[in-house]
Amino acid sequence: FYHYFHATHRTNVAAQGDFNLTIRPDGRFSFTIHDRYRRNIRPFAFDGAGTYAYHSNVAGALLKLATPGEVFTARIGFDFIFNIFEDASFSYLNNVASRGSFEMLWQFFPRTLLFFRSEATHQGYYGFAPENLHHPSYMVRLADNTRVNAVVGMNGGFTPKLSLLAEIGYGAAYIMRAPELSEVETVIGRAQLTLTPRESLTVKFGYDRGIHPSFSGLYYTLDRGLFDIEAILARRFLLGFTFWAGYLSSGTVLNAYGAPLDLSGRTERTDVVVDGRLRAEYRIRDWIAITASGGVTWDQTGFQYNRFVI
Repeated sequence: FYHYFHATHRTNVAAQGDFNLTIRPDGRFSFTIHDRYRRNIRPFAFDGAGTYAYHSNVAGALLKLATPGEVFTARIGFDFIFNIFEDASFSYLNNVASRGSFEMLWQFFPRTLLFFRSEATHQGYYGFAPENLHHPSYMVRLADNTRVNAVVGMNGGFTPKLSLLAEIGYGAAYIMRAPELSEVETVIGRAQLTLTPRESLTVKFGYDRGIHPSFSGLYYTLDRGLFDIEAILARRFLLGFTFWAGYLSSGTVLNAYGAPLDLSGRTERTDVVVDGRLRAEYRIRDWIAITASGGVTWDQTGFQYNRFVI
């Protein structure tokens, strides 16, 4: 929720809803259907601009197959995704996507497993038709695209107080019928060390690299280091802090005519991002709790979006 004191007509509220149903959740074979809905209201819009609010929904199904004792487990999933903006000025960003996933796990020690995970997502921007819109030069150039990734890794505990998660693999973003936009093929991965000096305290250190979807440039790669600490006090209070710093690099950013959107003429965006989050929880009973969280994000970029070009 946000409220403008001098422009009350711009007051807005977010919403969300989740649904999850699993058939035979404790069985070797299970089937899950799920749905996740969000009404997003960020980023905040300056007075006089249209609203950035959009509706996002992910609906899908997941099939799990396992051997006795779940030594070997496989999961096959499919999701259907849509993002729809409320303001007609941003209707060209409306898109739908389909995502398939496959995962295999092999637990060969009581606290250690090997895994393989892959995912492919095809995204289509059905609202992007510059010839039918007025002044499309302010619009970001979009195109249908496919993102894929595949990783192998290990997640295991060396001791009751020390565990490691490590994975490495291949990631790519392929763009359809838009040779002026850059594609990417790169190594992706993650490493995370978890320390539990006592039951009430957990500390994590990590690094990850991945490819993520974006309205600007269609995708971005993000390299980041992460630190997280969580403590339980008096068995009822939970306090946590997460900090990460990373380097972001986008795909090609052009307007609908294929010209640069940056004031200085650059066609790619790079950012240095630092993020810190605090969270707290008070457990009134085992089944009810009060939670609160807050954070600050600092983003340094030389990219200057020229929204006034026509």
